[in-house]
Amino acid sequence: MMPELTTEELETLLARIAKRAAKEALEEMGLAEETAAEDMREIRGLLDAWRDTKRSFRKSLTTMIGHAFAVALLAGLALYAKDWMAR
Repeated sequence: MMPELTTEELETLLARIAKRAAKEALEEMGLAEETAAEDMREIRGLLDAWRDTKRSFRKSLTTMIGHAFAVALLAGLALYAKDWMAR
């Protein structure tokens, strides 16, 4: 037979269980030490840097493709003008 719990007792029990589970999860991930907060800030910083790098790469690649297209267009126009002038 299960004991009857009041709502308050049940909430307290659930809060203790959740806290214990959270501590165990952090320990399993190696984030229970005192330096965990600093480690998480460092990881977030690295992730932000990675995102900035990807964004810069895409922007540079788009610019290079645009420049290559412009150079090809100008080279084509120059060749066309050269043939037109030779006539």
